[in-house]
Amino acid sequence: MKKALAKEEGTKEQLLRVSAELFQQKGYRATSMRDIAQVLGIKTSSIYYYITSKEDLLREISLKTMDMLIKAGEKVAFTPSPPEERLRQLILSHVQLLCKNLDLFTVTLHELTRTNASSFWEEMVFQYPFESSSCPRIIYHT
Repeated sequence: MKKALAKEEGTKEQLLRVSAELFQQKGYRATSMRDIAQVLGIKTSSIYYYITSKEDLLREISLKTMDMLIKAGEKVAFTPSPPEERLRQLILSHVQLLCKNLDLFTVTLHELTRTNASSFWEEMVFQYPFESSSCPRIIYHT
């Protein structure tokens, strides 16, 4: 059972990576689910086991990038280092994440628009659902 779960997680991760790469190369609107399935070597219908729509795929990619940034930020924030050092570490960790996951971050920054993400725009931009035992909910105001 654990092996199947690990394979499923790996497949979803691969789906996100391939989709992000194609969205980055061709653009979100120009990339079809058929394009993604072709690169993955699967039937288009198989994609829908992991996601419900192309918009959902963009949402998952965006959530993944935000989760990476928040986890890296938390790791640095709770160190006993002086504030200047924590800021330096935070910037470094974010730059490293961006470099290692350029496709994911590029898609999030370029393709996450009110039009492409109409069903989850408010969640992503204004009330990212982040809870931590030591940090309050983050709410952005415009």
